[in-house]
Amino acid sequence: MILKDKKILLGVSSSVAIYKSLEIIRLLKKEEAEVFVVMTKNAKKLISPLLFSALSGKPTFWEMFSNEQRYPHLELVKDISLFLIAPATANIISKIANGIADDLLTTSVLSCKAPIVIAPAMNVNMWEKEIIQRNLDSLRKNGFFIIEPEEGELGCGEKGKGRMADPQKILNFVKALLFTERKKIKFVITGGATESSIDKIRIITNRASGLLSVLLAEVCYQLGYQVTLILGRSEYYPTLPIKVIRAFTNKEMLEEIKKEIDENTCLIMNAAPCDYKVKETFPFKVKNGELELKLVRDIDILKELSDKKLLCKIGFSCDVKEELKEGERKLKEKALSLCVINPSETIGSENIKATLLFEDGKKKELPLMAKKDFAFKLIEEVELWLKEKHPIPQN
Repeated sequence: MILKDKKILLGVSSSVAIYKSLEIIRLLKKEEAEVFVVMTKNAKKLISPLLFSALSGKPTFWEMFSNEQRYPHLELVKDISLFLIAPATANIISKIANGIADDLLTTSVLSCKAPIVIAPAMNVNMWEKEIIQRNLDSLRKNGFFIIEPEEGELGCGEKGKGRMADPQKILNFVKALLFTERKKIKFVITGGATESSIDKIRIITNRASGLLSVLLAEVCYQLGYQVTLILGRSEYYPTLPIKVIRAFTNKEMLEEIKKEIDENTCLIMNAAPCDYKVKETFPFKVKNGELELKLVRDIDILKELSDKKLLCKIGFSCDVKEELKEGERKLKEKALSLCVINPSETIGSENIKATLLFEDGKKKELPLMAKKDFAFKLIEEVELWLKEKHPIPQN
């Protein structure tokens, strides 16, 4: 078992989702992990520490100063494998993001060198507040892992995003994070839409959702590969502890790709980069009169990478006319190992009907399927291609 003998510190804050923490303890114990609980004082008003102790089989902690421990904030995080905070309220998230340590839980966070995973739980209005999203982005940039909440009926009776993730989903995330036996081959996957600024407020972009790229990254991670997802504008985000780099322009995406790739990399270019950019942007918000924009060709990311030595390079072609001919052109001109032809109806949809074109001239038409199923199918095809072209050990 991945979690056998792993020491997990569970942080609990004062959300109505606190009852789910009891199930998390049960699941962790079932995986033979050793679980300790640290609570905020307000969390104690919702559930007694005695219940957590009964389930974990260990003492539950909440006091900064104790006769039993000289430095509880240091001793609690010593030799732990992972610090999981679930549920994490808007308050606790904001305090951690700003380095505030005014109780045992937050002080332990600052003392912790192990991976820290945060599972938010709050009202939808709080979740959507710009300051909360900014704090979450700050945490991600500083190496924290965020398991995003789910949509549905909330404890307050409202509906929306804010429900703490299901305990089984949190367990899967923890297991994936602590599974360290990664294959040598690295997948770098791009996704989402890029953009070009018109002025300080407006942009031009496209309708790509980024869903497929996230699914591809999760499939690769589940299969044991090293994975980096370079993500542009997208409403989707991985539910596994995958390395994510945000890049919102063609230039930014190209620079990040170059940093991540090497000769042992499979590059999957699923992003939808803008073909055009605004030639001259305005340093202010344009308000009056008609607005004329001159668009020029933006950087062709795949073309710029034509001289890079990779294990394989996979591109996507999405056109409304002569789809097959355009896919064949991109396959040759951009030196692709495989080109995925997907019709324009794919954009914004959860389904895809793709045709695969291989560099050796082979063509494979696939039936309409869910993007999740296609993600598995595409990686399966890539693995077959790798075994044929690069019969090297993958472990």
